[in-house]
Amino acid sequence: MGADISPFIFSNKMQWYYSKGAIQLGPISQGELTAKIASGEVTAVDLVWREGMSAWLPVASMPELNASEPSQSPYAPPSVRDNAPQYLQFIPRTCGLATASLICGILGFLCFPVGIAAIVCGHLALSAISKSDGYLTGRGMAIAGLICGYLMITFNVFIVAVAIFSSMSKAH
Repeated sequence: MGADISPFIFSNKMQWYYSKGAIQLGPISQGELTAKIASGEVTAVDLVWREGMSAWLPVASMPELNASEPSQSPYAPPSVRDNAPQYLQFIPRTCGLATASLICGILGFLCFPVGIAAIVCGHLALSAISKSDGYLTGRGMAIAGLICGYLMITFNVFIVAVAIFSSMSKAH
């Protein structure tokens, strides 16, 4: 039968071989090899091999031997895109105040006080959206609600001014 390799798998004394030029050296322990790498005696381009490897590989390609960079576990969290902290990886949601502003702006055509609510909700929504670092969306709805609200207030003030002016001209 084949050779039993369990001592190599379950032992902390894994034996490594390395090459300098055309000369094969070893076996040495992983600790000894790591020390030689740290001292510069074995460089990143020198080849290494241990039981279980199918071919000789450069030291730089072996994360367990690279003392300057910690090896990354296959179970490590994925890297974060755009250099954003991990907690900022989210799905944005629409600001409720922006939705309320738009609805009140549309209903402001029917009732004057609802236009005021559209303006208040719109400004609060824009403030919340700008402070959320992208977590809240709905800027366009808030702006549309503000525009409708201001138009309705302007329109209603104009109507009241015309009504007052016409009642004053009829009195004289």
